[in-house]
Amino acid sequence: MWIAACKTEDVDADDVIGIRHDGVDYAIFRSPEDEYYATAGHCTHERELLCDGLVMDGEIECPKHLGRFNYASGAAQGAPVL
Repeated sequence: MWIAACKTEDVDADDVIGIRHDGVDYAIFRSPEDEYYATAGHCTHERELLCDGLVMDGEIECPKHLGRFNYASGAAQGAPVL
């Protein structure tokens, strides 16, 4: 299923915004190459909102315990989210 999540200009390059749809949080990313990705909105470690994290080099860093995810693949990149 596809939903309209945001406008392309709502997300800066190499950044993230949070959206909520039907009571579920999502994180929307825009890569420096203008590719867009959507992931679950919470860190798998302690459910912190990822939209409050730091985006750098294709990864999102959780703002609470600094766990990192590749936002294109969703793969965990560093503790404590391994």
